[in-house]
Amino acid sequence: MSPHIHPPTLQQQTPTCPSRVSFSQRIVTALAVLAMLWPGLALAGENDADASGHAHHHQHAHQHGHQPAYNGTVQAPGGTVHQAPTQAASYLENKGQWHERVHFRADFGNLSVFAEGDRITYAFISLEDLDAAHDLRHDREHENQLEALRNFPIRGHAFSLLPIAGRMSQPQGLEALPTRYSFFKGQDPARWASGVQGFEGVVLPDIWPGIDWRLGASEGRAKYEFKVAPGSNPSAILLRYEGLEALALNDGALTLSTSLGDLTEAAPYAYQRDVQGREIPVPCRFVLEDGIISFELPEGYDASRPLVIDPVLVGSTYSGMSGPSQWGFTATFAPNEDMFGGGEAFGVGFPTTPGAFQTTFGGSVDMAISRFTPNADAVIWASYLGGSSSDLPHSMIADDAGNLVVMGTTASSGYPVTAGAYAGSLSGGDDIVVSKLSPDGMTLLNSTFIGGSGEDGSNGDGSLLPNYGDQHRGEVNFDGAGNILVASVTESSDFPTTSGAYDATIGGSQDAIVFSMTPDLGTLNWSTFLGGSNSEAGCALKVDLSGNVVVVGATKSTDFPTTAGAWITAYGGGTSDGFMTRLNSTGSVLDASTYIGFNSQEIAYFVEIDEDGYAYAAGNCGPSFPVSPGVYNVPNSTQFILKMMNDFSAPVWSTQYGAGTGSGQEMAPTAFLVDICGNIYFGGFTDANLPVTADAFQSIVDPSGDFHFLVLQPDAL
Repeated sequence: MSPHIHPPTLQQQTPTCPSRVSFSQRIVTALAVLAMLWPGLALAGENDADASGHAHHHQHAHQHGHQPAYNGTVQAPGGTVHQAPTQAASYLENKGQWHERVHFRADFGNLSVFAEGDRITYAFISLEDLDAAHDLRHDREHENQLEALRNFPIRGHAFSLLPIAGRMSQPQGLEALPTRYSFFKGQDPARWASGVQGFEGVVLPDIWPGIDWRLGASEGRAKYEFKVAPGSNPSAILLRYEGLEALALNDGALTLSTSLGDLTEAAPYAYQRDVQGREIPVPCRFVLEDGIISFELPEGYDASRPLVIDPVLVGSTYSGMSGPSQWGFTATFAPNEDMFGGGEAFGVGFPTTPGAFQTTFGGSVDMAISRFTPNADAVIWASYLGGSSSDLPHSMIADDAGNLVVMGTTASSGYPVTAGAYAGSLSGGDDIVVSKLSPDGMTLLNSTFIGGSGEDGSNGDGSLLPNYGDQHRGEVNFDGAGNILVASVTESSDFPTTSGAYDATIGGSQDAIVFSMTPDLGTLNWSTFLGGSNSEAGCALKVDLSGNVVVVGATKSTDFPTTAGAWITAYGGGTSDGFMTRLNSTGSVLDASTYIGFNSQEIAYFVEIDEDGYAYAAGNCGPSFPVSPGVYNVPNSTQFILKMMNDFSAPVWSTQYGAGTGSGQEMAPTAFLVDICGNIYFGGFTDANLPVTADAFQSIVDPSGDFHFLVLQPDAL
């Protein structure tokens, strides 16, 4: 099973018992957020997502998966171009986050448009290369996959459209949009930008006498038009392209040849409006002479009325999508039930010279964080967060004040950090990063690195990655005092630990790591390894009613630490076992610990604590996983849910769920929640025929895969 998401976190504001329908709607809406990309859609034809985390005294749910992101395709020379649903483009003002020549920028999938004072510059990157990078991210058997992806070459091409005999103009935004954007890029706060305004379009006014040059979008595609005032002369419009390999006029349309293939500028459409406001077409066509483009109006027009000349850039080598290419990773809820979504956004930088260029995938990947309204019908704010290399958000959580804490990984030495951070520089390889954004997304309140000399935060053991994206699990959470807790993974023997930690020494090739930081991310309260002599991955954690920290994940170690009287104290065999471990509130004592394994591949992806303090776990398993009497179950399935006794001596109950095939991964678990009434919510991505109820919203699975959602009564009855 290839998809993956980490979970949106569900919050509960009152002690009353909510309806299962209410919680179901919230989870489904959170899943929908992961299908919405900031500000666009995933480029490779699917949306890979992962969401995790949430706060003390709140309810939460976790997800891992991906899904189709397009509603249609068009065929083009050299490959398929993906067509996104129509949505308003956003031309963002430059407040110092980009090159000084840029006044506004808009992104349309793999195409970026830059408005300068004397030209429009277009830069686009290869869909073929991005698809290949996406395939590499799926290839968990690839040796050194993360490093290979980070350095994966991406081809691009840039070209500019210049007015001939036109005047320098100060571009102006048209129709301000409500969403505000922030850019926390690099370690120089002077280069950060907050409250960046987006617009539906841009105008370069009076570029020729009485003629405005307007930029906008049409059906998700970049476009421009000329608005000719009454009495002005449209023959003054003269244009020239720079950076193309060739330019030709074919059947009334312009063919723009680049190093990545041809683009087409469709035959222009011109019109005027009569006294009733009706649109009256005016015949118009391109003229191309010696590389200079002009417009001919063979039947004339009414010079007493405004004239609009409207070409559209269409076709072949760019996707026409609105927004930068992005793959979703994580989601959570705000205290007011707004939703946060996070992903990796691939965006090309401003090309200072036209022509072919090459970048790397990792060199252009940033965290993209956005805040949505509760029903996900609008983006309130959005922000880029990152440095000059690959930056990925793994898990997010909002505190009671609405501040958003993001935990992820970075390979960027220039990842943004704040004064007083626990660590201000990259230690080596990938580091874990933890950052806190203000509720309005305008301020980077706190941000720090934490790591050792090896790879931190990314699971590099291919045998512990049955689902796509499992390398980016882990969770951030809070304790009762507002300290920030993280469960993750490390290969660094020198990952920082603290005096008195339960385990200050790495046990194998990679260990789970659990740590606590002060709310300002300036001090490491405590930090401990958790593992045996082989390989572990920490997937999730929660704080129980006594302030202890319950961690779940996967292990391949026959000597993983367990406690006397635990349910399972010996490795169960197979590819891996799950584990459930309880540490005390200072990370110094292993209070209870058990394997979860039965000679197959067990991984505990999620943990929940109910109102009575019982711990629950959910994940993947083999068909021999035990099923308690009387619980709902689908025998011979490969997903499990269990409720553990408080001393971890045995499950209160356990069950299997799935398609009953007994083989492979029938579902990639993506969401898990136990509400205050004990109702159990479990979701995932699947292409298997899982059980559905008679009134199911969707009763048939798409062969390419769908999300599946299950609600069980308390104690799985």
